[in-house]
Amino acid sequence: MKKEILILAALLIGLSGFSQKKELRDASKAIKSNSFVDAKSTLAKIEGIIANEAPEVQAEFYLYKGQAYLGAAGNKEKELITAADAFKKVIELEASGRAKFTSEAETGMENLRIRLVNSAIEDQNAERYAEASKKLYTSYTISKKDTSDLYFAAGNALNAKRYDSALEYYKILADLGYTGISKEYIITEKENDSILSLPNKEERDLLLLSGNYIKPGERLSASRRAEILRNTAFIYIDQGKNNEAKTMLVTARKENPNDISLIRAEADIALRLNDMKTYN
Repeated sequence: MKKEILILAALLIGLSGFSQKKELRDASKAIKSNSFVDAKSTLAKIEGIIANEAPEVQAEFYLYKGQAYLGAAGNKEKELITAADAFKKVIELEASGRAKFTSEAETGMENLRIRLVNSAIEDQNAERYAEASKKLYTSYTISKKDTSDLYFAAGNALNAKRYDSALEYYKILADLGYTGISKEYIITEKENDSILSLPNKEERDLLLLSGNYIKPGERLSASRRAEILRNTAFIYIDQGKNNEAKTMLVTARKENPNDISLIRAEADIALRLNDMKTYN
């Protein structure tokens, strides 16, 4: 009897594994035919038991989950973040073993990041600052090399009056020594002598060919560090943390003694705190 029970258990395990492989094949086919909703439905059937499978099977599952949610998401924040978490899980599962699905997951992450940033820009333009901030922060967690996403996430959080999030992001930026300084490619418009800044040499040189622009050149953009420290100080004031605000501005002024915006910020904070000695 005991032997029969063991055989039955083995058969059930085998059937379970076979079923999951079938679901994964079906999900893969649905994704390839752009039937992302069907793929999500198929994957949902086995999500509750996938943790019992080998890491390779789990990695395949999370790859398809990421692709399905990304495909079906449009600009929906929750679904985009679910896709991001799934792709991260693939990379985590394969970090110490055979990276069979990691390359596809990384491609998915890059496509997802582009989608998040474009969607965040739409949200920002429509003054949906909280949504824009969340998407930009998620984009930053996908590729921490591009800290500018975190900077813009902080700015949108500030506009949304989500001060705790904005403060968290600004602190990370300050700790990282982020300045946002980058090379700009500039060109001057003949008609009104205004200077146009472009992100790369190719775009600048293309405009130069039109004959409407002159004086191509390069320059470094202004540092954003003073702004980060100033905004952090204002958040501290809003939270009633006046000493922290003053300390932050002292640091900012030491680093940028001639920054007019910091001089104004220091005066503004002194006025808010009724510190007329400093204000004068």
